[in-house]
Amino acid sequence: MLRNRYLLALDFLFFCLAPAVALVLRLEDLGAVTRYAEALALYILVATLLRWAVFLPMGLYIRGWRYAGVEELVQIVLAVSVSTAVVVLAFFSVRAVGDPFCSIPSSAVYHSQPAIRNLQSAICNLHSAFSTIPRSIPLLEGPLVLLAVGGLRFSLRWMERTRRRRGNRSGDPVRVIVLGAGEAGAMIVQEMKANPHLGLEPVAFLDDDPRKRGMIVHGVRVVGDCRQVAQMARKYYAQQAIIAMPSAPGKTIRELARLCQEADIPVRIIPGFLEILTGRASVSHLRPVDVTDLLRREPVKTDTTAIGHLLRGRRVLVTGAGGSIGRELCRQVLPHNPAALLLLGHGENSIFEIFSELISNSAYRIPNPCFPVPPSTNSPIPNPQPLLPSSPVHQFPNPQSPTFHHPHHRRHPRR
Repeated sequence: MLRNRYLLALDFLFFCLAPAVALVLRLEDLGAVTRYAEALALYILVATLLRWAVFLPMGLYIRGWRYAGVEELVQIVLAVSVSTAVVVLAFFSVRAVGDPFCSIPSSAVYHSQPAIRNLQSAICNLHSAFSTIPRSIPLLEGPLVLLAVGGLRFSLRWMERTRRRRGNRSGDPVRVIVLGAGEAGAMIVQEMKANPHLGLEPVAFLDDDPRKRGMIVHGVRVVGDCRQVAQMARKYYAQQAIIAMPSAPGKTIRELARLCQEADIPVRIIPGFLEILTGRASVSHLRPVDVTDLLRREPVKTDTTAIGHLLRGRRVLVTGAGGSIGRELCRQVLPHNPAALLLLGHGENSIFEIFSELISNSAYRIPNPCFPVPPSTNSPIPNPQPLLPSSPVHQFPNPQSPTFHHPHHRRHPRR
């Protein structure tokens, strides 16, 4: 792996060669480099300093080019474009300013400060050199520098990937067809190509979107739709299928699993979006298709506006608020601004946890949170109050207490 100081040296070599190559291309004469040697040397010196003045602040010598991608490509194009613009500006500025500056009588400059005399001498030398060189050289040099600088850095990435493929490959890889050419499918293919030790080789994509037909994603072509899995598995000698559709409903997963079973090839699946978003799995975690995948429900759209009108300004009691469903109900109810939200549950710890979560979430506007009412009379909490009251609320006494009265229970005198 080349270190960045070697990149600096190789860039200097490219900066020296690019103007010479541009001059040969412009004049179509190999001997032009010899005739313009002195002027070309001054131009190379100025252009190199100006390009380094742009490349260094833009971080072209502190990046890990083994992992270069689109962001690094954009950075290279931007750095070369800016540096070329600076070189062009300096080149034509010296040509324009040099005439009047160099026409100052030498007797007037001789009696001035030494710094002024040195400045005039330098500008006149640059003006003489830049006036000799064809004006198209800075414009021709820019694409050559871009090709050399970008090619060098991305060749490092290519060499690293080639080394990893050769070093990590063990035996013949399993040929894989990927069902789904979306974001998840592209990530799976990229993961398989970047990690040859997994022993998986993607050979084809299948996708039902006709617009993707014939498209190449990370070097793998979309060859047909998912219903052709048996045909394509025979054509490409696929040994395994991967379903890369984390948001597909259960009906689609069942159909794809059936088609793979009929084609007699094993099938694996990436986790659903819920597992990925909650951190329980990542896209690269492949697993066999199980019952939960086959029973995926279609997304249900809820009319939140109607629910908001129903809950706004009302006093809402959530029973079983410490459970998973009760907690989610509390999270969904609270944004609709109820007059009071009361949490009721058997476990004091679970109630306290959801209570703490609700009052600590800045998305909920809770003007006066109060501690939840435990259902037990043995609670050590003194004077417990209901959660989020905006008006007086009823207490919930323990049913085991002798003073408990059910509202529909009538007491009869003993006979």
